[in-house]
Amino acid sequence: MANFVTENRYATTGTGSIWDCRKRPVAEFAKMKIKTLILAGGTALITFAGASWYFSSVIILSQKHSVEQDRINLKLNSPADFGLPQPESVVIPTRSGHISAWLFRNPSGKKCAAILHHGHTGTRWGGLKYARLFFERGCAALSVDGRYHGESSGDFCTYGYYDRYDMVDVAAWLKKELVLRDSEVGMMGESLGGAVSLLTAAETTLAFVAADSPFSNASAIFHEQAEKQYGPAIRVLIPVAFFFAEKRANFKIKDVSPMDAAPKITAPVFLVHSLQDDYTSPYHSELIYKAVSHDRKVLHLTDRGAKHGKSIDMNYAEYKKWMDEFLSRYTHF
Repeated sequence: MANFVTENRYATTGTGSIWDCRKRPVAEFAKMKIKTLILAGGTALITFAGASWYFSSVIILSQKHSVEQDRINLKLNSPADFGLPQPESVVIPTRSGHISAWLFRNPSGKKCAAILHHGHTGTRWGGLKYARLFFERGCAALSVDGRYHGESSGDFCTYGYYDRYDMVDVAAWLKKELVLRDSEVGMMGESLGGAVSLLTAAETTLAFVAADSPFSNASAIFHEQAEKQYGPAIRVLIPVAFFFAEKRANFKIKDVSPMDAAPKITAPVFLVHSLQDDYTSPYHSELIYKAVSHDRKVLHLTDRGAKHGKSIDMNYAEYKKWMDEFLSRYTHF
């Protein structure tokens, strides 16, 4: 009897039964699987958030160059490379910091001036090739370091969101410094600087606004560049990267749109874009041109193989002719 009980003790349904022995491995496996899934999901989420944070940094903490580094990168010696005299270094106070710049006073005494804004990661050196378009006409020129660039203040790059207000203050300072009227101060920029110039013109009165290779809106150019540099898979990260960038820099990417601002621009508009621009497609300038509500506007699409922002380098004489015709027709410069 004792043997029978011993041999059949696993036949009971209590603890230690054969059924319990069979169920325990299944339950433990299920728990392990759940833990593994949770761990994998958590790791994936952290990786996703980390990658999104990284790309938000790429957007708002883009590479900065000092004025001297930019000079070396552009292989320039001095403003004399563009037929310009030695400038006066100025620091212009704005409502949220300061803008550093070079002021080229023109000995002609003519009542006109142009503000020049460089492209992304550049400095005041980038505006000098455009400065001579106006200096040669007897006008003064102010080449700036944009917000978060060169020696100007700014903790983040916001692509025109705050920059436009910096430039409104800069324009007011220049008018006061040189005793000029609204109709005697214009603005021109390249790439990012072109976008900032257009956004500025929608906020204040200028004699004209000119933009070479601008983007139509920040969201579009971010999407295009992200896919070009990292491939289509980056699309899944962009919404969260935008969210982080906006929270960190306290701005709205959708509100950085020269195309949306264009209907508010009352000044004459000059646009240039290379058909071979493989960084910012010429359709950006075409959209801006169409959005400008008045007819005092021109768009030149160059077809000389120029890269981004290089149309003026390919044929300065032609570029100057276009600008001279524009200024003569629509301004008192």
